[in-house]
Amino acid sequence: MSQCPKCKRENCSCDDLDCNLCPEQIPTRRFASPNSPLPPRSLDELQECIEAANDLLRSLGNRRDPDNQRQLQLELLALQNICVKAEINCGRQKKREKIGILVTAGRDFIEINSSDGDLVFVLFNRLIIIDRDKSCKTNIHQEQDLIDEDKCTKRELSLNFGEFVAKRPELINLFFGIPLHLYLLKFLGEEVKVKTDDETIMNATLSEVEEGRIEVKGIDGTIGINMDEICFIEIIGFC
Repeated sequence: MSQCPKCKRENCSCDDLDCNLCPEQIPTRRFASPNSPLPPRSLDELQECIEAANDLLRSLGNRRDPDNQRQLQLELLALQNICVKAEINCGRQKKREKIGILVTAGRDFIEINSSDGDLVFVLFNRLIIIDRDKSCKTNIHQEQDLIDEDKCTKRELSLNFGEFVAKRPELINLFFGIPLHLYLLKFLGEEVKVKTDDETIMNATLSEVEEGRIEVKGIDGTIGINMDEICFIEIIGFC
């Protein structure tokens, strides 16, 4: 089939040699309709934030999957040294909020430096949501990335990885993730406040930590608490 040289339509009713019946098409530029009033750069930044938030929400939504906890840890480490607000599930439809600087995230927990100077530890399975907050500022020294480490450190990582990393808990956490029961060992003997689903234990010291369980010693003696009963643990006045 031939096309009309002017209107470019097939089976045109006009004569190919004298196509005066068809209006000549005028070339015009075509523009995609804008989908946002934001400038392109601002729109790109917004889309990156949305993707990061979606990744974090997907991680939180699947946090009960043991293979997904490492992913969640890495997502939360991106918020390190940033002021955050964490909503915590304390059972029986009770929610608690903790606001402060996200110090670190381990294999199964986060550590927050609260505004009153206490360290707060929350297990992943107690987190309802965690988000940025503008109500506090950080003076915490920003930890260097491995890419900024000196040549000696990089050499040790390359040649003596296992021995070198084993001596630095922060690197163990970065490469493998530290569970809360191991991380708490350095706080043995410190004053703690433990919030469980049913009670709040205060004026006690952390006396023992093992996988799935801690012990605190107070005026009423030693109390054993299962980890799955704990909403959060506070190390009092440690900062």
